[in-house]
Amino acid sequence: WQQEATQDIDAYVQDLREAQQAGLPVLIGIEMDWLPDRAAAIGQLLADHPFDLVLGSVHWIGELAIDDPDDPATAHIDDAQVWERYFEQLVAAARSGLYDVLAHPDLPKVFGHRLPESLSARIDDVVAAIAENAAGMDDHVFAVTEAVHIDFGRVFQELIDQHGLTLRNDECRGDKPLELGHVVTNLHRPPTEDEARP
Repeated sequence: WQQEATQDIDAYVQDLREAQQAGLPVLIGIEMDWLPDRAAAIGQLLADHPFDLVLGSVHWIGELAIDDPDDPATAHIDDAQVWERYFEQLVAAARSGLYDVLAHPDLPKVFGHRLPESLSARIDDVVAAIAENAAGMDDHVFAVTEAVHIDFGRVFQELIDQHGLTLRNDECRGDKPLELGHVVTNLHRPPTEDEARP
């Protein structure tokens, strides 16, 4: 992160505040990693800035990065452990009260980590924790579900409806503006056979 996160957060916020003052319909938002041992520092940073929307995300389980293609978590632990520890951190992030929305609650699937059937019930724990803490959930779960057997979109939608959660579209990524809306047509359909292949 020290190599990549080189932009000035104060300048970023100021630019957006000026845009708001000029009448542009923009919000000041940030995607903030959940790091349990840095929760106090994260909370202070968020409190020090006028963010309208804070997306919480889990990319790390301990010292293992879920989405590092050069050093995948499964090089160190198996899929079941990846998912179990990922869900544990999602629940902890939701209960921290730091975030308005939890982003990509199915991140391991994007990197080919299969969710064992024995852990599928843990999805309910995640959604319940989000609902209990009044956080929304982005609809990344309706994007392509490659290399995973379970239909995340269907399962998450049922639980979201059950718990009365708000679904937000986080597919319009600020770090990749050219991908704006690139999966909109896929949001509310089950995966094709190719996408869900073993």
